[in-house]
Amino acid sequence: MHTYGIYSAGGFAREIMPDLVNMLERRGEKEFKTIFIDDSPENSQVPSRFEVMSYQSAKKINDLSVC
Repeated sequence: MHTYGIYSAGGFAREIMPDLVNMLERRGEKEFKTIFIDDSPENSQVPSRFEVMSYQSAKKINDLSVC
C-alpha cells in the first residue's frame, strides 16, 4: 500500500484532500493511505477520519509521496 501525504493541515490542505483521494481512485489505485503532515500535529484541526503526523514521523514511511 502506498502512502500519500499533504504537507500542512491548514485550510487549503483540508480542502484539497478529497481531490487527492478522488484523483487516486480515478487512476485506479486500489490500496492507498492519505495523511496530513504538519509541524504541530497536536494542534491541527482536521476531521478525525484523517491521520495527522509530524514531519519526523512521516520521514520514516518508506513508500511516502508528498503532494
